[in-house]
Amino acid sequence: MKNELFAARQHAADAYARAVADFARQISVASRREYELLTQVAEMARKRSHEAQADLEAHIAIHGCDPAG
Repeated sequence: MKNELFAARQHAADAYARAVADFARQISVASRREYELLTQVAEMARKRSHEAQADLEAHIAIHGCDPAG
């Protein structure tokens, strides 16, 4: 279970990084609507990344798992 949560956290963090990179790359040429969409996508990815981290931390705390492996 911990390995799956760790993978989910990594996937969510990667998705967040991609969303922020897309936002930064397009911000100077985006229309107002595109800007709002990029902002929403990045915010949703940020929330999911934080949730995945919290899920992993909760599992480690509940089960006393070694965080490193």
